[in-house]
Amino acid sequence: MILNVGCGGRPGDKRADYGDVRIDIAPFPNVTDILDAHDLPESWTGMFSEVVCETALEHFRSPIMALAEMTRVLSPNGRLMIVVPNLHYWRRLWRGLKPRYDDLRTAENPPSHYQGWDLVEMRNLASQCGLVILRQNFIDWLPDKKRNPRPLWGKLFVWLLPPCFRRTEVRFEMLKEARA
Repeated sequence: MILNVGCGGRPGDKRADYGDVRIDIAPFPNVTDILDAHDLPESWTGMFSEVVCETALEHFRSPIMALAEMTRVLSPNGRLMIVVPNLHYWRRLWRGLKPRYDDLRTAENPPSHYQGWDLVEMRNLASQCGLVILRQNFIDWLPDKKRNPRPLWGKLFVWLLPPCFRRTEVRFEMLKEARA
């Protein structure tokens, strides 16, 4: 079975209909259970072979608690897919607005984004919850014409940057560590 945590349901929400069980704190039409990711039912322990959490972890008040709950409901050797904003991209974007962009709760960023992680921080968060990152890749959520309305020479310059500086999000595929 597949669990989709923070699935959403507004127009434009990614993979809102993905999964056998779809949870959110708001009653969207595609939500099967209205639940808080910080406190999943005990009966779900080890029930899911895959858990998906796309662009939701940064909204949780305690991401380590939510991630620990997601790990608990994973079956042994279960797979967890998480997508979070790419801080390298957003810091580069806002560098012109502020000399140093470390506070995620500013006027430029929605107040519901409580957390943000770079690659090392996500690796540490995963290991604290008994997860191993199998792979990570940089992805784009917004189409290029919406996200990048600059002239052709500007698009070419950005295209020459490494993916960590030109992609809007990072997808992590994690595996639950088998404990002895």
